[in-house]
Amino acid sequence: MLHIISRSFQQAKDKIREHKWLFILIVIVQIILLILLFWLTITYQVKIFQDVQGLLTPLQNANYDPASIQEGQPFLKDIRTLQQSYTHLRKDVTQYIGGIIFLFLLGQGALWLLSHQILERSRFLQLAKQWVKLAASSMILLGPFFVIVYFLAKTFILNGLNEQNFAQIMKVFLLLFGFMYYLLLTSWTIIPISSWKEWAKKFIFLAFKRIYYTLPVLISSWIVIIGTGALLYFSVERQNIWLIIVAFFLGIIILVITRIFFIAVGKDIAHEKNNH
Repeated sequence: MLHIISRSFQQAKDKIREHKWLFILIVIVQIILLILLFWLTITYQVKIFQDVQGLLTPLQNANYDPASIQEGQPFLKDIRTLQQSYTHLRKDVTQYIGGIIFLFLLGQGALWLLSHQILERSRFLQLAKQWVKLAASSMILLGPFFVIVYFLAKTFILNGLNEQNFAQIMKVFLLLFGFMYYLLLTSWTIIPISSWKEWAKKFIFLAFKRIYYTLPVLISSWIVIIGTGALLYFSVERQNIWLIIVAFFLGIIILVITRIFFIAVGKDIAHEKNNH
């Protein structure tokens, strides 16, 4: 395992030095993507909060007196406001999820394709095929994940949602998300493989038969990224603007490097399968 990690790290380092401007471009794209995600989340967080308030206000002022309701007094004085708020809530939640999916496929797609370009150059048509493979693997893995999460959440809610049930939901959700994300990232390390059949075989080989290689590498990368996130949080707590800027750019650079390194590891292990 150590020889693969050492060889992949050296390859990633050499390729980054060889393609400095491409590396800088990836860093810029990563920053733009994070800014867009932050803007999208803040914008729709405000809209969704206003929609929820529009739902709660009429309900707080509703007529809950059974006697007056029996006498013909309406439960709600203006039900149209409630219906409008519900319609707006559905629209804003749908737009927010759609925006996240769009940025995910477009932004993450661009970042992974550019990262692959550092290690191995591809022509435009090849890049287009790689993006299709990336999008397809995302839908194949994310689709069942969201369906499972939806039915699990629905089951817990129907059985009565309390603090203990919520903790169980979050535990199951995090475990499923972690495993799904591991499969997703592993599938993206080998998208330059042109044959879909060969890509599927290599994916199974990497994700399951060589999980004792790929999973520890990915977990180690996450630990490093979380560490830089903790540094950024500490910088914000200290309200040190220069430390915040340094921590932010350090986190971005580490995120980009760990992605390139993980791709190099995946390629190396997949190449090992070819030699057997």
